[in-house]
Amino acid sequence: MVYNSLHCHLIERRFDEAEIDVLNDLNKTMVKEPHNNGDMPLHIALLLDAPDELVISIYNAYPQAAKLSFHDGQTVMEFVKKRQRLAQVKNVLSGKGINRSHVNIHGLRSSVTIHRS
Repeated sequence: MVYNSLHCHLIERRFDEAEIDVLNDLNKTMVKEPHNNGDMPLHIALLLDAPDELVISIYNAYPQAAKLSFHDGQTVMEFVKKRQRLAQVKNVLSGKGINRSHVNIHGLRSSVTIHRS
């Protein structure tokens, strides 16, 4: 178990920098490394109420993390059901995908809804 910059940025709630870590993690190394307590970056992001877009980015980089339990034995879906998360996040983490009628094209700060006819 390690402590990498993604862990650091998540724990310090520097979510914009965490998003950059995920984007720059070309070999998907950081998203696969458990924190010292055993939680994966996906778990840390959920625990700290990171923005939904960041949670989805981390999931997309390493979807297998959604199948791993938190350090306390709780599953990702058990945790998400207890928290107020958008249906989009719940769908992605459960493997159902996202509702493509609402697409965020501006990252963490703002979003634009695209309506298809």
